Amino acid sequence: AESWSFNSTGTSVDITLREGLKWQSPVGYEEYDFGDLNADGLARWVNSSSTRTNLSSTYVDGPVLGSTFTAATVVDELTFRLFLAKPYFPCLPLTQAGCGSSGRGIHNVSTVDLFGEGWATAHHIGTGPYVHGDECAAGDRCTLYAVPEHWRKVASVAVVQALQMPDVNTRIAGLRNGSVDLADVDFTQRPGLVNDDSIRFLQTQPGGYIGQSVIFSGNLWEEFHASTGEPLEPWNSPAYDYDIAWIGDPWQEQRPDSVRYNDTNNPDGMTDMEQARLVRLALSVAIDRDVIDSGVLRGEGIPLYSEYMGPGYPGWDPERVTECYDKFGYVIDCSGTLQPVRWQLEDGDLDAADALLEAAGYPFAFGSRQGFGQIALQSYAADTGDVGRSVGRRITETWAELGIQVIQVVEDYPSVISPRMQARTQRWPVLMNGDITSNSVPLDWPLPKADFSQSRPGWGTGFESRAAAIWYFQMIGEKDRERREELHMAWVDYSLFWAQYAGVYQLPKGMIATSRVQSWDSYQLPNSSSALNPEFIVLN
Repeated sequence: AESWSFNSTGTSVDITLREGLKWQSPVGYEEYDFGDLNADGLARWVNSSSTRTNLSSTYVDGPVLGSTFTAATVVDELTFRLFLAKPYFPCLPLTQAGCGSSGRGIHNVSTVDLFGEGWATAHHIGTGPYVHGDECAAGDRCTLYAVPEHWRKVASVAVVQALQMPDVNTRIAGLRNGSVDLADVDFTQRPGLVNDDSIRFLQTQPGGYIGQSVIFSGNLWEEFHASTGEPLEPWNSPAYDYDIAWIGDPWQEQRPDSVRYNDTNNPDGMTDMEQARLVRLALSVAIDRDVIDSGVLRGEGIPLYSEYMGPGYPGWDPERVTECYDKFGYVIDCSGTLQPVRWQLEDGDLDAADALLEAAGYPFAFGSRQGFGQIALQSYAADTGDVGRSVGRRITETWAELGIQVIQVVEDYPSVISPRMQARTQRWPVLMNGDITSNSVPLDWPLPKADFSQSRPGWGTGFESRAAAIWYFQMIGEKDRERREELHMAWVDYSLFWAQYAGVYQLPKGMIATSRVQSWDSYQLPNSSSALNPEFIVLN
């Protein structure tokens, strides 16, 4: 795009395209001129891809397009108008970072009319610096060929062949014998592979890291759906079947006739919400992030203190402390156990963790934490790979040092845990990540819908807070970037104060490369751990 502008209410945006954005002809069809991208082609792509305007769309980002935009219309040859389902100022201009997690490139849908659906499916026509060859076969490989001219970047590598290799040992063998130049390899399998200059780890988004946190699921603090207003009745979740140390139950005070247990173990004058907050904060403070980095991560990681904040994140300030908040996000006076939380926690501070647990009414006596019950941390590979399981074991060992009874509950994530997260019935904390997987999320963006009821009936983090719902809708409708950044920081403070996540570690984004590859400095992509722009590959 050359320019873009909202209307006064933020309900539509006019985007003017650059001139001469050539639809690139695939190999074997060089003599065919597909013309240039114009407003009509762009509008047709949006309207055929979105599930809102095309109910039969199977496009992978169709639901995201449908939840963000209502339709696209043509204004003139190079200008199209996008109507928004609601004002959404932070996500424009549209970039590879995405809008509501939608970040894929456009394609020429008119080729269905020219050559039929089968041909159009097999021949992707886009405007980028590479074109497809005829060697593309699903589940096998696809060859990309650089075009000689491109407005953004002319690729330095003429031919790139992408191979589908599900088995990591096959990838490793390819790296060793030189038939593969770049490959995704799990962190745990790097020792013995990355040992000299011939095979090394290559950061493909320099400065970009992917993080992992403990998600304290079960803290359901919204009574009504953020969009529809329908009653959610969170007190009926199995997370509230009985008193759980790390799950705050606001319904003990707000809906005493609806709860299924009588909460009697809170210290005098302390609500169950504050008791559980102290527990979550204690469990976070106890985690020794430095030891995890030096031991499990071999010094390649950096610490993370929340899903939303740590070194390398926009706005990071290790000396910053939070305000004190009530559960609705309103700033309140700090007194008693309600105290500000420092962004950079003291790693592995078992004394501070013990004091927090004592204040919460869980004293240490006779070799164990009295009244706490059992806890299990469910760890998964997620976005950082199998090393997450090793980190999880180290965390549970630390929690056991506090006298907490740690049990092992091993369950399959896709078939068991994920459905429970979606149904909001998960009660054990989970080590993986929410909807923030990167330190490259812009500072003026709202934090994810997965943290409140807007994501229902889809996947969520398993906790929900009304404060997040309020800030989300304020941020997407706010024109002023500085004000959006202020709201983002307040949301970070709130989440840290209430210890909704315990951030643990970050690993650099990248791939394993042979000495043939000098660099691959791609764009920072919040939802990708490696890279998506082969035009930036530089060979030795």
